[in-house]
Amino acid sequence: MPLIRRKFVQKFNTVMVGICGGLLTMGQASASGIEPAQTIVLWSSSKLQHDWGKDTPLPTEQASAQGAVTDVRSPRVMLSLPAADSQNRHTAIIVFSGGGYAREQLGHEGTPIAQWLAVQGFTVFNTIYRLPNEGWTNPTVAWADAQQAVRLARSLATTYGYQRIGVMGFSAGGHIAGMIATHPHIDYANTPNAKASASTTPSPTTRPDFAVLLYPIVSMLPPNNRSRSYKILLGDWQKKQQMGMITLSALHQAEAAYSVETAITSDTPPMFIAHAVDDRIAPVAKSQVLYSKLQQAGVASTLQLYASGGHGWGMGKPNTPTTGWRQAFLTWFDSLPKQ
Repeated sequence: MPLIRRKFVQKFNTVMVGICGGLLTMGQASASGIEPAQTIVLWSSSKLQHDWGKDTPLPTEQASAQGAVTDVRSPRVMLSLPAADSQNRHTAIIVFSGGGYAREQLGHEGTPIAQWLAVQGFTVFNTIYRLPNEGWTNPTVAWADAQQAVRLARSLATTYGYQRIGVMGFSAGGHIAGMIATHPHIDYANTPNAKASASTTPSPTTRPDFAVLLYPIVSMLPPNNRSRSYKILLGDWQKKQQMGMITLSALHQAEAAYSVETAITSDTPPMFIAHAVDDRIAPVAKSQVLYSKLQQAGVASTLQLYASGGHGWGMGKPNTPTTGWRQAFLTWFDSLPKQ
């Protein structure tokens, strides 16, 4: 059990929790359950400085007027408790906003969906993760932060009274959710590149119990694999291949290692996928391939296809069928076996 120390100062309840070598700090609680009750830092400052790998200061975080976050220096989760008047579902959901691994669209995706999920009776961990193109030595920092968020949620399950932990991601956030759902045998906090060796035994502490992927980036494999996410995650690999520094086979191995659909097994957690067929950013065909592989592996899954809506519809684009994804998700969630 983690060591917990509590210090009360005026109205604020500050909690420090040691977990996986990190130090977590929590802020002021909220009685409403709609606004974040606490903000929890995922890693210690010494761990972050080690990952930064240089003597210069860590990035200075920026947030746009629309709520898009960049230059993340302190990866963290914002915890929202089930709304007081909701029926507690005894389930936590960890949310990852999208943004092509170049930014995180919290204002459009993570924040409103966290509020909605709390009203539906979920405990929510809205995640702000590090971005791989902002100077960190480990290119898989986003996935490392996501896995740490799952570990944190598991450590707090008894405290907040939930039995299941799911992940939900939008666009590139869907890629993050899919990667940690299908690669629980890899510790991304200690993975230097796509060719790193991995344990064959999945980690129960980082494997979510279900995954929700909304207009996700699924695959780095051709065709149609030239998204901004691809350029940020594998652009250097592509340049090296073009310069003759690595083989085309090595590039394809890296692309496969950074793809969700290549790692589906019968142990993959249940998955809900929603996609608009007119999405020009994340090809719907990739979600269809993923769903097919889930079905072949016998994994409980559903693919919701919408005739229109494009990309980046968040809570649902008005006057398109994408507004129905939230009710479809709740119906699917209620159909899952109870734990």
